[in-house]
Amino acid sequence: MNDYERQALHASVLTLAAAALAYAAALVKPPGPDVAAVFGIAAVLLLSAYYVFGGPRRLAGAWASPTVAAVLALASATGHELRLAAIALAALSVLGFVAYPVTAAAARLGERAGDYLR
Repeated sequence: MNDYERQALHASVLTLAAAALAYAAALVKPPGPDVAAVFGIAAVLLLSAYYVFGGPRRLAGAWASPTVAAVLALASATGHELRLAAIALAALSVLGFVAYPVTAAAARLGERAGDYLR
């Protein structure tokens, strides 16, 4: 597995985590600024942990999941809208899991073409 494939899978996992956070928030409390604030605090803590621990690969981008969930909580007027947005985000994540081999192959071809042109 090359670096592009790892990054594509990592992005899909983060997207699925954001969808799960948003869906769980919709079940617990109506969306609004208070829910977004909780996710914002989580994002800041994860970003801080990334820098405190010296930037480990596993924590790279982990702050993005609560950030996306916070944006969804602010953009949704009702819990139903938040659940629908979370389901759509989960569908995009699954699409990323399925489509990453195709995009990884295209990235490899692009790298080869770039190496050939040099």
